Amino acid sequence: MGNMKHFSKFSPAKAEITRLLGAARVRTDNVSLMLNSFDYSPCKSMPDAVLDIPNADILPEVIKILNKFNVPFVPRSAGTNHDGCVIALKGGVILNLTALNKIILIDSAKEYAVVEPAVVNQVLQNAVEPFDFFYAPDPASMAFSTLGGNASLNAGGAKTLKYGSTAANIIAAEIITPQGDLIKLSKNDAGPDIMSLIVRSEGTLGIIVKLWLKLTPKAKSLKTVLAYFKTIDDTMRAVRDIIAVGILPSALEAMDKTTMEATQTPYPGGMEALLICEFDGQKNNTASEAAKSAEICKKNNAFKIETASDEDERGALWAKRKSAAASFAKTAPNLISLDCALPREILPDTIIKIREIFKKYGVRAGMVFHAGDGNVHPNIAYDETNLYESDLVKKAVKEIHVLSVRAGGSISAEHGIGVEKRAAMSLMYDENALNIMRKIKNALDPKYLSNPDKVLPLAGANFVLSDDSRRYAQDLIERVKKNFRLARRATITGLNGKLKAKANDKNVISLSSLNQILDIDKINYTVTAQAGISLKNLAAQLAMHKMYLPIQAEHGSAGGVFASKTFDCFADYVSGLDFILPDGSFISIGGKYVKNSAGYDIIRLLHGSMGAYALITALTIRTSALPAPKMKRNAFKIFAPSPIGKVLKRSFDEKNLFNAFIFGDNDEFDRRA
Repeated sequence: MGNMKHFSKFSPAKAEITRLLGAARVRTDNVSLMLNSFDYSPCKSMPDAVLDIPNADILPEVIKILNKFNVPFVPRSAGTNHDGCVIALKGGVILNLTALNKIILIDSAKEYAVVEPAVVNQVLQNAVEPFDFFYAPDPASMAFSTLGGNASLNAGGAKTLKYGSTAANIIAAEIITPQGDLIKLSKNDAGPDIMSLIVRSEGTLGIIVKLWLKLTPKAKSLKTVLAYFKTIDDTMRAVRDIIAVGILPSALEAMDKTTMEATQTPYPGGMEALLICEFDGQKNNTASEAAKSAEICKKNNAFKIETASDEDERGALWAKRKSAAASFAKTAPNLISLDCALPREILPDTIIKIREIFKKYGVRAGMVFHAGDGNVHPNIAYDETNLYESDLVKKAVKEIHVLSVRAGGSISAEHGIGVEKRAAMSLMYDENALNIMRKIKNALDPKYLSNPDKVLPLAGANFVLSDDSRRYAQDLIERVKKNFRLARRATITGLNGKLKAKANDKNVISLSSLNQILDIDKINYTVTAQAGISLKNLAAQLAMHKMYLPIQAEHGSAGGVFASKTFDCFADYVSGLDFILPDGSFISIGGKYVKNSAGYDIIRLLHGSMGAYALITALTIRTSALPAPKMKRNAFKIFAPSPIGKVLKRSFDEKNLFNAFIFGDNDEFDRRA
């Protein structure tokens, strides 16, 4: 790139930023710009400057100056993501946050840690280990990826099946808005879960400067079983049967033969897949779980079963698994690591089809997968300087994304979208869903400065929601559309057990008639039910299938309990949602997969929104083979809207038609917004 001159968006702001940070922390030399022009993806783009941020306290003022001069900014620390999330696609500045790497607090009594965003995942793991705790999200990149990056992409890992991905393990966060305001948000705040929306937005809606993370007591008992299979089908049947008997392993991981060869892991002849089953617990029941799971594997044609004999052997095995992508990367100059999330029952067929795509385009590739949660990682090695090979890889990647979406899956389970998967978002979401995401971006970042041109596709949707999927709610859709035309307000209720709206009020929209179960899936352990079904009725019908809700069967409807945030953890188990916007737009997002990091987390945002943003019509809920433990429930209380909540209300409901009493009359709403 030499000494070529180019227009710099940063130039107008340079003098003020330099006075604030000091000249040494404002880098515009070619080496600094080039080193910050790429990440672990094929994407490359030069920033105009790199700003070294010495501490979180100074960052709000930096953002305000950049706003003043309309300079785009991209937060960055380790830069290890796979999808071009931290490159300056529109020029502007890179905010180098690597100095924000302090563990501020470890509270073993209350079981949480407070960290800055550039703390490496493994560093936190090492710090809490002497206290007999661990931090559950354990991506394969944990030795070098940061907790802020993990949070913004909703990183998962081997333990996601039992302990949840990053979003389920964040308690609270301090965030700097795109305008430079420092705010603290909590998942447990009354009202909609705005924290999860912003934290998980890949830096497009705000910058994380502090995280409160849940810690988990270290297991007193641990067992690891290895099962070797001749087919992927047999592997996945074993996974299904293990979960069906009520065993919840801490990990169910698989590697194919090609990946094992890349990691130089010995394997017996005839093997096509290795299944790693790990069991942990506070009681000494892991031995029986391991033995029962080994028997299940044998019944599903595992031809060899081994048990890790000691901690060193177990550690070496996991080191091989976590180095799979890096090992495969050594076979060629470049690597693309995809991360599709799929319903478990179609994973074997989809893997076969992915292999056919590899063969069709002649690409070098292997696969690892979190078998328990349906997350498959096709790793493709190639040489980007070979234009012919690069073109074949691009075609293969596109076909894999199309295949995943058509199979009812997600294009991203834990890597995020960034630039690389941005176009594929139009395969997964229809125009209504993409439009509400765009409105959210415009509402929180109207100047489009915070990590711009990421996540959302530039073109319209290729995906079209079928009429069948919305037919059950068609009467409601038409009623909402009519209200919108007439600017008529409506009170949204479930079974009306808590809100106590007047039954004879013509403006009450009750979901009580939407009381059917749409699907019970014993293989994926999910249920899709209309929002008006009573939880007690839903729980009773699930019990006949030996399936159980993740929360207690409360009085009230499934949609009402979700919308009122009766249980803080409910959103951790809701993987799909149908809802109607106040203008009558019908949106269906999510599916039967465990993990999803594709686009803005609207599901969590609507958790606790009390019908003020959207009218929820159906939920897909992950269930269990065992009854849920007792858990704390929240008292019903109408939330007081926060400033950001008011801005978001405007993006969802510009006329304040849904549950307007929360946000006040029209004049007051206009002033607040």
